[in-house]
Amino acid sequence: MHSQDTTRVRVFSSTILWTKVTKTDTCWIRGGHQDQDGYTRLGGLPNRIFAHRAAWQEATGDILTPDDVIGHICDNPPCVRNDDE
Repeated sequence: MHSQDTTRVRVFSSTILWTKVTKTDTCWIRGGHQDQDGYTRLGGLPNRIFAHRAAWQEATGDILTPDDVIGHICDNPPCVRNDDE
């Protein structure tokens, strides 16, 4: 997953990402507004990024393209935990 499509890089603040996260034994749930599918996002238009994708990019250093899919075993949209990939 080492894409170099830098035109699609979304910049976010790590503090903003982790401030609203509540950790449980199974999931790290990011609070805040959720879209119709249960996902939370960081930033404003046009640079919004899904919180789970921001967490992945921070943890791995990989730059994700819109075609990259990140799956969680928990299948819980607001979860930003990366070790259950």
